[in-house]
Order: sequence, then structure tokens, then C-alpha cells
Amino acid sequence: MAYADEAIQLYRLIIAEQQHFPELGELIYRSGPEPLLRQMASYLAELSGRGILHVADLETSSRLFLDMLKGDQHFRCLLGLQTGLGETAKQRLISTVVAFFLKGHGYEA
Repeated sequence: MAYADEAIQLYRLIIAEQQHFPELGELIYRSGPEPLLRQMASYLAELSGRGILHVADLETSSRLFLDMLKGDQHFRCLLGLQTGLGETAKQRLISTVVAFFLKGHGYEA
């Protein structure tokens, strides 16, 4: 979703118009990323409580996970240096991020 052309165009528009409509950025953040971060933190708390993962800072870990998924490629798309992300590249990114995140939080298969 974050790499879809429509999403990239929306990000650009929000950034461009935020100076004219300061409440726009907050509205977008509160309706999208913020609830997602809360859900992620809640899920990590559950996994941590069950001893599956060791998460010392739920908020930071949630942000890092989602930031890794967006990564440099998203910024490159925003700048027009890259268009989208192919299915193979998406799957590779997701697999790498998940493996890295799980290992960093003490998951043992």
C-alpha cells in the first residue's frame, strides 16, 4: 500500500499542503499511522507476555518495524527516483525485515 502510486501521490500532496493546512498532517497521522502503531504495540505486548518475544520498548519496537518495512525505497519513491516496488522485491523486503525483527527480539524457532 505505501508503495502504490496513489499513496505516493497522497504523501506528496500532504507534505506540500501541510504548511497551508497544519491540521492536515495531524489528521492523517491520527487516522492512519497512529492506530497502526497502537495495534502493533498491543500485539507485541501480547507476544512478549507469552514469552515468545522479548520486547523492552513496545512503542520504539513498533515504530522500528514499520519504518523498516517502508525503508529507503519509500523515500526514493517520494523523490521520484524509483516507481513502486515489484512483488518479488516486496516479498524479499518483508521476509528480511521480519527475520531481522524476530532475531532482534529473541525469537527462537
